[in-house]
Amino acid sequence: MSDLSHAVNHALSNVTPYRFLTGAGIGFSSLFFFANVGANVFGLMPLISNPALRKEYGIPIESAVRQWDWFFAKAMPWFAASASLASASFLLASFRVPKVLDQRLSSNAKLVLRIATAFAVLPLPYTITMLKPTNDALMALAAKSGSFTALEASTAGELLQKWFARHLIRTGLYGVTLALGVLSSLIV
Repeated sequence: MSDLSHAVNHALSNVTPYRFLTGAGIGFSSLFFFANVGANVFGLMPLISNPALRKEYGIPIESAVRQWDWFFAKAMPWFAASASLASASFLLASFRVPKVLDQRLSSNAKLVLRIATAFAVLPLPYTITMLKPTNDALMALAAKSGSFTALEASTAGELLQKWFARHLIRTGLYGVTLALGVLSSLIV
């Protein structure tokens, strides 16, 4: 048997349902978190939501709104999938925590996983209550053809800034989810 196949067999022999589910939860929550860190730090979002950067790079507000709409349409399915799969993985893992000599460790891992489940779900109601009205208004503007009126342009700029600020909070919630998932994997 080659060294590689031996290493793979050894790794797979140590996979338990708890480890698999916790790893899946970490993976799904990291997908959302790191994708948005990239988008928020050096991606499209700061460029289109910041009036000074739009001006510096000659991005008309109409184009910025349509770029946001494009980004939103591409990201939404991934957001919903990662939130659902991370929360389901962490919740299922909480029922598969191995019993260890110190029962407090098992209890703590279950608690941390259930809190991670809550944080994985939390961005969904947050999005519905805090971002959906802004999303709807931006989508309505993006659907408008031609140039915006002065009022529409002003409103669009405010909406993009509001969306970006609230989206940072949502990204932070997923950072907490990811940290809790990693913590739970270190407890047991």
